[in-house]
Amino acid sequence: CEIYYPLPLHLQECLQFLGHEKGDFPTSETACSEVMALPMFPEITAEQQKRVISVCASFLRQKVRKVA
Repeated sequence: CEIYYPLPLHLQECLQFLGHEKGDFPTSETACSEVMALPMFPEITAEQQKRVISVCASFLRQKVRKVA
């Protein structure tokens, strides 16, 4: 798992010419720091799927403990 777009599109160097600044799209900026990309592709093995599930479950258990 990893953050898919760690930098929102409007803040990427290739789009600087549009003149957007940090704070212009707060929802996009929040999503970039919180949304993860899970590995999904036709060749993923059963063992790899189990690993993804295990890591996600462990992560979520830790989050629940911090909230509680």
